[in-house]
Amino acid sequence: MKKYLLLAMTGLMVLLLGMALPALGAEKELFADDFSDAEKSSAWWSARKGAGLTATGENFFSEMVEIADGKLTLKAPEAEEWASVILTGEAAISGEVRNFAVETRMAFKEVTDQRNAHIGVVLWTGFSERVIFMHRLRGFYSFGRTEPDLEVSLSMPFDFQPEVGKMVDVRLEMNATESGSEVVFFVNDEFIGARHFGILKDATRIGLYAYKADAEFDYFRVLALD
Repeated sequence: MKKYLLLAMTGLMVLLLGMALPALGAEKELFADDFSDAEKSSAWWSARKGAGLTATGENFFSEMVEIADGKLTLKAPEAEEWASVILTGEAAISGEVRNFAVETRMAFKEVTDQRNAHIGVVLWTGFSERVIFMHRLRGFYSFGRTEPDLEVSLSMPFDFQPEVGKMVDVRLEMNATESGSEVVFFVNDEFIGARHFGILKDATRIGLYAYKADAEFDYFRVLALD
């Protein structure tokens, strides 16, 4: 009897401790935009031609970006080639955030160059260095402008065929190391690859982009992983 009583009391203590202690590894939301408020979004995002650092300023809505019906549309026809939006101002993520995840839902809306068009997530942007996740009509890729292999193919999710108008859920997990960051890529909750980037070490200068296509995004959020 004493043996069973001791086991019961031990189990109860474990249960109470488990209730009192927070879950390890819980994610914390740092930023989220569901594009339901165009005025707020225009203050959170900086639009630019290309994936560099120069913002377009007053041309935010009229030329490159449209926010309506809970969607953000980036317009990058062949004549313009690039369009991107980067988190700015109060929405910008601190460089002290080292391990983080980016989540979004995206689709091609219109394509002007079937072979070369791509849309995706900007993980780090600058004039001479750039890291992006690429969604092409032929698959998924990662790109690091200053890395030895510029464009690296990622796996295709099981039984999935990219096409114009089809939304895909994307999750990218970044974990900082002494020599850069390890990035793990997921599409529709399926692991599609991982890669090391030497220049990616924090959560600054992140956003969305389109190249030779119009892209539609349904939401965007950034989560701290520790």
